[in-house]
Amino acid sequence: MTIVEKNQYPSVDKAVATTDEVAQIGEDVTFTLTVTIPATAAAHDIFLNDTMSSGLTFKEIVSVKNNDSTPADVTYTTHLSKTAAESTLTASAVTGNTPANSFVIKFADTVVSAQKGKTITVTYKATVNKDATVAVSGTDANANEVKLDYSNYSQTDTVGVDTVAITLLKYDGAVTDAVA
Repeated sequence: MTIVEKNQYPSVDKAVATTDEVAQIGEDVTFTLTVTIPATAAAHDIFLNDTMSSGLTFKEIVSVKNNDSTPADVTYTTHLSKTAAESTLTASAVTGNTPANSFVIKFADTVVSAQKGKTITVTYKATVNKDATVAVSGTDANANEVKLDYSNYSQTDTVGVDTVAITLLKYDGAVTDAVA
């Protein structure tokens, strides 16, 4: 006899591209949200609430894919800011928008039902801005958190981007000490 848990919940895993773990002001950073939907998941809406530190500004959603392909049935709505109206978007429709430091993506219950046993991967970019916290590498000073809400269940995952200071010394030709 095999026992199968009936109440499995979706989960989310957030990652920053390895090449973007340390970034400078003005550089784009790529983040990936991987939502795993168990085969036994009930049909409820999934909300991904992504909140970036003040040192990151949302740039664009690059793609929304299912198991590394882009099927027509992975549709979503997004709120690009708290005051923006909800609208159905394609992955490229938000290009060029510069909302604040958070967004919400909703996968409707019909999408959850159609994607049971699969993963949905959301890839997006944010830009490191002038408010980024400069810190020692490895401290994840510019945190970026995602919260998955599904019925009465929620889960969070956080990653960070380090921004390191660069000290520039200016020398004139006559003196060997740095000029202020």
